Formats: sequence, structure tokens, C-alpha cells
Amino acid sequence: MRSDDVKYSGDGVILHSRFYWDATRPGPRPGVLVFSGGAGISEHTYAAAARLARAGYPALACDY
Repeated sequence: MRSDDVKYSGDGVILHSRFYWDATRPGPRPGVLVFSGGAGISEHTYAAAARLARAGYPALACDY
């Protein structure tokens, strides 16, 4: 499984997310967006996205 940090901005705010995927699985697959609770992105959010990626779904742990 691989992961990459992703930065993007909106209204002058820089957000940090992490994208997880299993590069050994060929072909198109549905992706999943994983959002955190009200306290913001956390290790729990990253772990949930990593579990989904291990199950074969590319997952983005989103900061908002």
C-alpha cells in the first residue's frame, strides 16, 4: 500500500489530506472519501483510509 500527502487550498486556507491506494491492484476501482469528526483530521481518520485501501478501495483522508 502507498500513501501520498496532498495539499490544496480554498479561500486562502491550505488544507492537508492523505491519499492511500494499493498499487498492486490493476484496473479501475471505486474511490472513497474519508472525513473526520468535528475535531479535524486525526490518526483515526488516516487509519480508516488505510484500512479501506488495504481492502482495495483508493481512499482520501480529507481535511476540510
